[in-house]
Amino acid sequence: VANDPAAVTADDEDIETIDESKIDDLDKRLTLITRKYALIKRRVIDKHSRTRALHLGQDRYRRRYWYFSYLPGIYIEGLT
Repeated sequence: VANDPAAVTADDEDIETIDESKIDDLDKRLTLITRKYALIKRRVIDKHSRTRALHLGQDRYRRRYWYFSYLPGIYIEGLT
């Protein structure tokens, strides 16, 4: 998906394969570590928000009510 913020790009794969301990310049090392941290944080947030759902309960017709943190509104699951 092109708009997925956690999608791995070629640049991100390059960042993951670089060993920061072999870089002598501290500014470059700090920049690399910061970019790696941002990449990992972005992936964790994306995975967490995709799996996070709160079951609010059900009514007498056994329709289930759900709240998804990454979507607006409350969703109703009805049995047909």
